This record gives sequence, C-alpha cells and structure tokens, in this order.
Amino acid sequence: RRARRILPMLFVVLLISCPIAFYILLPNNFHEYIDSIISSIFFFSNFFFYSVATEYGAESSLLKPLLHTWSLAIEEQFYLFFPIIVFLLFKFHQNLLIKILTLLFLVSFFFSNIFSNLNPELNFFHPFSRFWELLTGSLLAYMNLKARINKEFYLSNILTLAGISLIFFSILFYNDSLPYPNYKTLIPVVGTALIIFFSSKNNY
Repeated sequence: RRARRILPMLFVVLLISCPIAFYILLPNNFHEYIDSIISSIFFFSNFFFYSVATEYGAESSLLKPLLHTWSLAIEEQFYLFFPIIVFLLFKFHQNLLIKILTLLFLVSFFFSNIFSNLNPELNFFHPFSRFWELLTGSLLAYMNLKARINKEFYLSNILTLAGISLIFFSILFYNDSLPYPNYKTLIPVVGTALIIFFSSKNNY
C-alpha cells in the first residue's frame, strides 16, 4: 500500500523534472541528475547523494533536484528488511518480538550518536542511523495492538499538545549546524510519536 501511494508520485516528479533538467543543467550536472534518477528508482539514492556530497569540490546540496529522495530510499530499505525480521520472529520466537525490536532500536540509536561525531555526513544518509526513527512507529503499532494504555480524554489532549510543543521547539532551536541524527533527534521523534499515539478525532 505504501509503494502504491508513493511510487506514482515519484515517477510523476521524475517525468516532469527530466526535460526541464535537460534544458537548464550543464552537461556534467545533467549526467549526475540522470544518475540520481536511477538511484531514486532503485532506492539507493541515500548512498548516491552521500558519495556525491563528499566528493572534492562538490556543489551545494541545494543544486541537486532529487536530493529529497534520500529519505524515500531509507524508508524503502527499512520496509525491505523489517518485514523479514518480523516474519522470522513470529515464526520462531514470537515471544521475543518486542525485545528484539527494542534492542534494534537501541543499537540503531547509539550507532547514530556515535557516528554523528565520527562522520556526520555518512550518519545523515546511513539507513542504520535512521532505523530507530522508523522503529519508533513500529513500537507504537505494537503498543497499540498489545498494551492497555490509558487514552483518557484530558490526558490525551495534554500529551498531544506536548507532542506539538516538542516539534515546535525543534523548529525554533535546531538548525543546520546540528549533527543529525543524534540524541537531540529524540525531541521531534518523541513529539511525533505522542501525536500519532494520543491524537484522535475525539480530542482537541
């Protein structure tokens, strides 16, 4: 369902932008643009843009039309491996599912913190540095199915408002000098998780 929702829009963007790029980009830039199309279609554009961004004399990232597809690539890489892990756990060790997911979350989180100092560019584009963010949603889904958590009206409103506040805090006080992701990324991720989990059509 996710692929059916995203892929048509991706191909529309590629089809519309390609003739424009042909007319306005210099030959070297257009060659790179074609490479970025291929990497976007096969969902490895995060690695492609990391390699391009770290080349000597690389141009600003703002001049790369398909740069935004790096996040789509990471998302699809997650969707490639995560179902396999869950399937195997359900088949052989269902009782360990939440423990393994939590362990993967922690390992990915600590990996992103370590590499945010060692190699911030690689950390930004590396799928394993980002998996903990996506796993947050998986853990929320598990909690929603299995755990009995109080979603009382006033508490839900307060926690949803807290989530919105955490996101606005990030907008106001984070900037491009912050190595990302790292432990500070918890603030917008937790904020988003609170909104997803506690907001509903019944509260404010």
